[in-house]
Amino acid sequence: MHSVNHDPDVVLLKNATNHAQLTLAQFRQYFKKYPESALVKIAVINDTQTIDRIVAHVVKIEQNSLTVLIVNSPEVNEAFYVGTMQFSLTQVEDWQVVDKQGHVYGAYIQKAMHSIGQKRGIELPSNYRYLCPCNCCCNSPVKPISSVFT
Repeated sequence: MHSVNHDPDVVLLKNATNHAQLTLAQFRQYFKKYPESALVKIAVINDTQTIDRIVAHVVKIEQNSLTVLIVNSPEVNEAFYVGTMQFSLTQVEDWQVVDKQGHVYGAYIQKAMHSIGQKRGIELPSNYRYLCPCNCCCNSPVKPISSVFT
């Protein structure tokens, strides 16, 4: 059994988060083109002083922060409400933008989760595929996603 710090699945997810942070410049470019589809996954501290995650629509990106629209409030955190809030870009754990043709950019944690599921033998739909145009890993459900983060 792997320890938590060396579990390959945990490492893959951490690498996905790191990759999302390293590609924030790309996120900014895609946001300018397709702002209506931009989402981020943000780490926040909840009322029980543990890390929670929220997914929110991006309204505006500034130099070191972003404004997001939260459409449902976390049940354990009264500080967050439905409406707009501002966060530091360092809190972004993942980002996703979809272009007009349906190509998905970012979504690194989602891709890692699907890779983990495949490795564990969880059957994905036969027509499942990412529509990412980079052809690095996304267009083939059998190619290891870990190659993207190394």
